[in-house]
Amino acid sequence: MTRLAKITGCGKFPIDMLRYENCSPVTERDSHQISRTFDQYERWTIYVRRNKLAPWAVERWTSFNCQIRMVETIAECV
Repeated sequence: MTRLAKITGCGKFPIDMLRYENCSPVTERDSHQISRTFDQYERWTIYVRRNKLAPWAVERWTSFNCQIRMVETIAECV
C-alpha cells in the first residue's frame, strides 16, 4: 500500500484532511503551495506522505473537489 499521493484541486486546500489522513506535505514547496491556496484560488497540485498504512479516503477527498492519485516513489513528487 502506497503512502504517497498527488492531490489536485482548486480553491482552498482542505487542511483538515492532513489530520484526518495522518499525512503531511512531502516537500517544503508543497507546504508553501498549501498556504498559497488560502489567498489564490487557482488550480494546484500538492504531494502528501501518509504516516500510516491504511486505505486512503478517496471519497472524502472527492467531497472537497479534490482528485487523488497514488504515487509509488518520492522521485515522482519532485
